Formats: sequence, structure tokens, C-alpha cells
Amino acid sequence: MTLESCYELVSKMCGDSPEPLSVVQSVDAHRAYWRPERVHTILLAESHVYTAENDYVQMKPRTFMRLPEGAAEATSKFVRLVYCLGYGEDEYAGFKPKKNRGTWQYWKIFSSCVTQPSVESFAPILKGGNPEYENRLNSKIALLHQLKEMGVWLVDASVVALYRPGGRKPLPKDQTKIIQCCWDNYIGNLVKSAKPHSVIVIGDGVKKALSSRLATTLPGVKRHCVPQPQKRMRVAEITKTHQQYFKVCRQAVESRMIG
Repeated sequence: MTLESCYELVSKMCGDSPEPLSVVQSVDAHRAYWRPERVHTILLAESHVYTAENDYVQMKPRTFMRLPEGAAEATSKFVRLVYCLGYGEDEYAGFKPKKNRGTWQYWKIFSSCVTQPSVESFAPILKGGNPEYENRLNSKIALLHQLKEMGVWLVDASVVALYRPGGRKPLPKDQTKIIQCCWDNYIGNLVKSAKPHSVIVIGDGVKKALSSRLATTLPGVKRHCVPQPQKRMRVAEITKTHQQYFKVCRQAVESRMIG
């Protein structure tokens, strides 16, 4: 089934005003652009964040910053997805989206997938550690290229945003149905066709919704579960989780090299 057909099914399950199909297509395009040629590890998250229609515009990066080569069409529209360089970066977006804080937690996850996690390794991609916009954006783009080289790809279990304006989300049972519908009609085949060595499931919601489906769809693929990065955790638990990303991604590459 196509993304468009899947969207038609789940949009009816979302209740009040889901994002328009054009936003969902752009989210998919951003993700597809950063897909590794060979996928070793998939990070299976819950969903992107709701993108209002008045924010869904062509980005105009400030000063010398340009879209990565070949990305002009795929990644030029602003969407609230970590792969979108304007999300959390007003200067790159070229305008001021409302509450554009981005998801710095996922940038830390990305960094942990390719480099031994530490305060020093996170600094170049965070505003607190690297306040100079152009340097920080260059570091983010370099990290995204490293992820491609490492075969790490972020995929969301839901094709539509589950985080709505005002922090609203569907009821847990409805959220489960949406995630399962997306898996059965689009995401499951997307993940299966990538032929990953490992899958890291991010969050209990995705784990509960897809546990049996992951086992059926991906026999032989190593599966790991980690907490949502926004979950309140002790520093030691956060550190342990970042180390797990590093270990799993490294082992996936090494196993494929040996194999």
C-alpha cells in the first residue's frame, strides 16, 4: 500500500483535523533523503510533531547556508521532524515558526549512534555548546552524513503526527490502533524492505503496539527497546541509554562486515 492510501485510512482515525497529506508527504521525503544506501540499524520512533499549515512553507536558509546537495526538492519545506534542518533552527527556516524548539534529544541520539556519547561529543550540535549558527548547522549536516555512512535510519511508526497543538495526543488505545494501522499498511513494509540488522524501538507506546508485529515481520532481526528521550530519567539512566545506542549501532555494522 502507498503512503497516500495509508494516510487516507489513518486520517479517519485521528478525529479532529489531521495534518494535510502534503505535510505527511514532505515528512516522508525528508526521511527518504537521509535513508542510508544500506540500512544496518533502524531507530523506530513514535511520530513527528504536528506541523500547522501556516508553518508548512519553503525554507530560506540565512546567509551562506544551503540545502545539502541533491536535497532541494526533498527537504526544502519546513516540517517538525528532526531530519528537517529548520526544525529548531529559525535561521535555517528563514522565518520564525511558533515554538520552534526542535527535538535536541534526538540530535543527542543521532550523535550517540555514531560517536562514543559524552558532553564533548554533543556540544557541536547543540545551541548551548555551539551558539554560532553556521558552525552548528555544519555540524548537524556532517552528523546526518555520518548516520548515512553508519547505516542508521530514523523511521516513525505513525505516518501522521500524534503530538497535536497544545500537547494533545490520542487516547492510548486509539494511538495503538493508528500505529498498528500504519505498520500494516505502509511502515512495516518500509522497514522490512530496508533489511536492517537491528531495530531500536523508542518508547513503550511503540513497543506495546508493535511487539508481536515486529517479531512476525522481522524474523531474525535483533530488537532492542529504549525509553522515550523526553521521559523523565536520572542522569545515569540517560547515559546508559545513549551508550546502548552506540553499542547497538556499532555492533550492527561490525556484524555485517564480518558476515
